[in-house]
Amino acid sequence: MRPAAADPCQLSAVFIILPRPRIFHIFPSAVLPGGRRSTHPPQPPPPPQQPPPLLPSYTMSGEITLSCPALAKMLLHAARYPQTAVSGVVLAPARGGGGGGGGGGGGAEGNSSTSTLPSVTLMDAVPLFHLQLCLAPMLEVALTQIEQRYKSEGLVIAGYYQANEHIRDNVPDFVALKVAEKIAENNNDACLIMVDNKRLCLSLQSAPIIVSQLSAEGKWRSKDKASVHVEEGSLEVVSTLLQRRVQHDVSDFDNHLDDLSCDWSNPQINKLLTTLTAAAARD
Repeated sequence: MRPAAADPCQLSAVFIILPRPRIFHIFPSAVLPGGRRSTHPPQPPPPPQQPPPLLPSYTMSGEITLSCPALAKMLLHAARYPQTAVSGVVLAPARGGGGGGGGGGGGAEGNSSTSTLPSVTLMDAVPLFHLQLCLAPMLEVALTQIEQRYKSEGLVIAGYYQANEHIRDNVPDFVALKVAEKIAENNNDACLIMVDNKRLCLSLQSAPIIVSQLSAEGKWRSKDKASVHVEEGSLEVVSTLLQRRVQHDVSDFDNHLDDLSCDWSNPQINKLLTTLTAAAARD
């Protein structure tokens, strides 16, 4: 006996599970509806959003300095999940005492007409995701919690970092560009950092990162290596952490969602960094 034909109404409610795509539309829309069928005609895609305009005196920052915690957490996060792409944000002091919205929008030294380009010091990094980088609802929740957590310390979200899945791929994709542009709406000094996977090793000779900022034309341009610095002794400290396989102790927001005892601020890493930095300073 042949089985009864399936009801078309039931078929229209079936989700089709597809391989994980690399790109979603993350802002302002949420996740794609997983292949749900529809009888409605397809809607035309929304027009592309233009990058936010920047103040003339903040077209590009001068020097960018990464502290040891900022560099260490980015690289440890990438090293823990070498088989997948990972992402996170970097934090910097709020300019002029700016608050939770991202700061960084005030004038340099209180004078917005000055031609002196401000320097940016990235004090810390917060690992976000390694499972799915493009889920807008979870990203918004994470960014809100980070803003609230670090507001009392005078730190704001100052940039986005990402390590791509493939070892030779260090080009920012759609997700990286959109998240970085959103951060730049609240912080004119925002930066986009891509981890250069092929230079990530156990004995670092240079920081395996590519740092970009928005240019006057609203395009992300990589900064000259001479204008990107790392805190003295950071390469040695991070190399020591990698050799000790400390990357397996790093927690990101995905880990926190699976187990609330996993703290995405990584206090145990902070404590270890303080110890190693102090020891390196004595030597």
